[in-house]
Amino acid sequence: MTDTYDTFLRAKVTLPTDIGFPCEPHEVNPQLKPHQVAMVCWAVRGGRRALFAAFGLGKSVMQLEIVRITRAKAGGMGLLVIPLGVRQEFFRDAAMLGVKV
Repeated sequence: MTDTYDTFLRAKVTLPTDIGFPCEPHEVNPQLKPHQVAMVCWAVRGGRRALFAAFGLGKSVMQLEIVRITRAKAGGMGLLVIPLGVRQEFFRDAAMLGVKV
């Protein structure tokens, strides 16, 4: 690859900017596992981010924590849109985390 072409390609790369809120691991509920804490902080810092985690990795608790932390920093309300079939899981996880739904 020539230097000119390499320079051209590097000029095309844009990195996303964080538009969310600062988030430190100590702000996340201590019941979450280390991988969940990292994903929650990443999502809160970035804003407008999605979690594409496999089944069984705790997406529901991560989503609840993301909304809780974001509401604490920005105020207002939060909305989670979920399939009807998993609503009981969200209620159970919210109760476990002490989050009011």
